[in-house]
Amino acid sequence: MLKENIRPIGLKLTVLLVAGIVVTYGVLTYLIIKRETTTSIKNTLHFAELTADTVKAVLAESMIEGNPEETEKYLRKLSREGNLVVKVYNQKGNEVFGGDETLSIPEEISIGLKPVSMIREENARFFMPLINERPCMKCHRGGRLRGVVVVDIPLAHAKAEILETERRLLLYGAFIVVLGIIGTVVIVNRMIAEPVKKIDTAIRSFMTGGGHYKISLKGRDELSEVADAFNTLCGQLSEFHTELERMVQERTEALQQSKREVEQRKDALKRYSEDLRKVSGFSNRFVRRDKSLTDVLSAFVTAIREELGYPVVALYLLDHRDDELKRVAFSGDTDLLKVEEDLMAIFYTGEIVTRESGSSGEVNIFVPIYGLKKGTCYELNECDLTDCPCYGRDMRCWQIPHTRCEKRHGAGLGSCRQCLAFPLRGLLLLGKGTRPNEQDIGLIEVVSSEIALLCEVYDLIRYEKNMVKYLMEIHRAFLKTQAAEDITEVFRSMADSPEIKSIIPGMALYMPNDEGRMHVVETNLGEEFPVETFSDIFGDEYFTEPVDLYDIKMENYYSVVLCPLIREKRMLGLMGFFFTHKGFLLPEERAVALVLAQNIAGNIENIRLRTGLEKSNLELKNQKDFIEGIINSINSGIIVINEEGMILNANPYALQSLGYTKEDILGLSVDEAVPGLRELHKKGENEGSVLLASGREIYIGFSCSPFRGQEGEHGTVILFRDLTEIIELRNELQRKKYFSTIGEMASLIAHEVRNPIFAISS
Repeated sequence: MLKENIRPIGLKLTVLLVAGIVVTYGVLTYLIIKRETTTSIKNTLHFAELTADTVKAVLAESMIEGNPEETEKYLRKLSREGNLVVKVYNQKGNEVFGGDETLSIPEEISIGLKPVSMIREENARFFMPLINERPCMKCHRGGRLRGVVVVDIPLAHAKAEILETERRLLLYGAFIVVLGIIGTVVIVNRMIAEPVKKIDTAIRSFMTGGGHYKISLKGRDELSEVADAFNTLCGQLSEFHTELERMVQERTEALQQSKREVEQRKDALKRYSEDLRKVSGFSNRFVRRDKSLTDVLSAFVTAIREELGYPVVALYLLDHRDDELKRVAFSGDTDLLKVEEDLMAIFYTGEIVTRESGSSGEVNIFVPIYGLKKGTCYELNECDLTDCPCYGRDMRCWQIPHTRCEKRHGAGLGSCRQCLAFPLRGLLLLGKGTRPNEQDIGLIEVVSSEIALLCEVYDLIRYEKNMVKYLMEIHRAFLKTQAAEDITEVFRSMADSPEIKSIIPGMALYMPNDEGRMHVVETNLGEEFPVETFSDIFGDEYFTEPVDLYDIKMENYYSVVLCPLIREKRMLGLMGFFFTHKGFLLPEERAVALVLAQNIAGNIENIRLRTGLEKSNLELKNQKDFIEGIINSINSGIIVINEEGMILNANPYALQSLGYTKEDILGLSVDEAVPGLRELHKKGENEGSVLLASGREIYIGFSCSPFRGQEGEHGTVILFRDLTEIIELRNELQRKKYFSTIGEMASLIAHEVRNPIFAISS
C-alpha cells in the first residue's frame, strides 16, 4: 500500500514541474515578445518624432538665415536615406519645397501651436508646428504659425521585423522548454524518485522486521532530513523495543515475585487472622465476674505463651499510689532480673521497643499498654499555668526534659506517673527467637489493647462494687440521721461508720460563725487537726463547687475534697473529706464524698427546718393564746358570721349579753340570736333596741366590718356593746339635770324677789 502511494508522487511532481516550466516559459516568451514589439514601435515613433523636431529646427534656422534650398536638399536626403517621408506645409496646408499636395492642418497646431501625432494601421504621422519667429515677422506677417512639418513613418517594415523577432523568440522558448523538461525529469528522478524509493524500501524492511532498514542519502535537502529522521526514529524505536523487552522481562519477574509474596502474605494473613481470632476469644474465655483481675491477666499471659508461640511473657501494671511497675503475671522459664533493670526507662518511652537479650540471640519485645484517653494534663488538672511547655498542647508531657508540674497538687507527686493524665497503664514483655515482623507487631498491639480494655472493665467493676457498697452504707447512715436532734449526731453517724471510714479516713464540718467566717464544728481528725478555723488552712474563699486540694501540709493527710453544703442557693457550711494516700483521688472516692456532702447538707437543712418549725409552732401557740386572751378579755361583744349570716364564733361578752353558750350559738343565724340587728344596719343606724329570744330587750351599739378567712371564705365581724344600763343612767342623769335646773330657776327667782323686798324693807 505504501509503494502504490509513493510512485504517483514522483509522477505528479514531474507533471507539476513540467507544467510549471511550460507555463513559466510561455508567460516569459509572451512578455518578451510584447516588450520587444512595444519597444520597436516606440523606437520608430521616437525616431520619427526626433526627425520631425530636427527638421523643424533646421527649417526654423534656414528660414531665419534665408536659405530654403539647403532645407529642401536636407529633406530629400532624409526621404531617401530613412524609412520615413518628411514634408513641409505652409499655414494654409499647401506643400512647399517642390510638392503640390495639400493637407488639412489640425486645429491643435493652427490654434494651439502644439505637436500632434496620429497612429494609423499603415503608418504613423507627426505634425510639428513651425513658429513664425520674431526676426521673420518683418517679412512674413501671417501670424504665429509659419508652417507645419509632417513626418510619415511606414509601419509595414517595423511589423515585419516584429514578426521575425516573435518567431525567433518562440523557437528559443520551445528549445528552452524542452531542455527544462528533460532537466526536470532527470532532477526529479534523481532527487525525489530515488530517495523516495530508498525510503519505501527501508520502511518496508522495518515493517517486516528486517535488519537492513537504514537509509543512506547524500545531501542536505528535505528528503535527506526525512531519511536522517527515519534512521534516528528507527534507532530510538529499536532501543525502545530493546528496553521494552527488558522491562517486560523485569515486570514478568517482578510479577512472579509479587505472586510469591502475595502467597506468602496470604499465608501470613491467614495465620494473622487465626491469631486474631484466638486473641479476640481471650476475653470471653477468661473474664469472669467472680475472678480477680490478677487471675484473668495470668490466664491471658499463659494463653499468649502457649497459643501465640512466645517462650517468655510477662505483664507489668503501674501502681499509681506506690509509683512502681509491678509484675502481675508471668509465664516462662527465663530470669527477668537483668531485663527489669531498665524496665522503667523503657516504659517511659511509650513506644514499642525491641532489644536483643545478650549473646543468646533472643529478642525481647516491650509493648506499652495505653488506657483510654481521658484528656490532656492541663484539662484534667484544671491547670491555668499558661507558661508551662505542656499547656495547650496534646503531647507526651512526661517526656519533656526538666519539666515538672507546678500546680499545688503536683508538689506531692513522686513523678508524672501518679498524674491523672498519665495514659500508660502497664508494659507487656514478650520474648522471641527472631525479630518481630509487621504482623507480629500488629498482633501484640491488639493484645495490649485487649489488656488495657480489660483493666478499664475491671476498674468499672471495682467502681460499681465499691459504689454499691458505699451507697448502701450511706443510705443506712442517712436513715439513722433522719430523726437526729442536732448536727453532732448527723456527723458522728457518718464519721463512725466503718465502711465510710475505710474510704474516707478523715472528715471535718465547717459552719459560718457570727462574723461569717468558717470554723470547725465537728471533726474526727483528733489531735492531728492542727487548726481551728477554716481560713487558717484554705483562706477566706467560699466554695460553690467541690474543690480538690493536694499536698495540704498535714502530717497524716495528703489531700482533701471540699464540698460546699448548699440548699436553695444558701451556703449552710462546708464539708472536708481528708485522704491519707498520695496521688489523685479515685473516682469512687470523690463520688462518695459528693454523696455524703449532699446527705449531710440535707440532714442539716432538716434539723434547721425541724427546729424552726417547732419554734414557729410555739410562737404561733403563744400568739394564739395571746389573741384569744385579748378577745376574751375585751369588754365588748364580738360575733363573726359568714355570708349566709350563720355565726362562726363569739366571745364570752357576746355569749353573756345574748344569753347563749358557745355550743348553742355556733351555727345559729344572727337574725335568730340578735333579732333586728341586720335591719338596723341596713337603715344605716349603729345603735338601737333589740328583743332577744329570751324576751329581754336590750339597747346595743354596734359596728360591722368585712371578714376574709385564710381559706378564702367571706363574712362579717360584728362588734357590739350592751348600752341598756348606760341608757338608763343617761335617762336618770337627764331627770336629775332637769330637777337641778328647776331648783336653780327657783333659787334665781327667789333671789330676784328677795332683792326688791330687801330694798323696800330698808
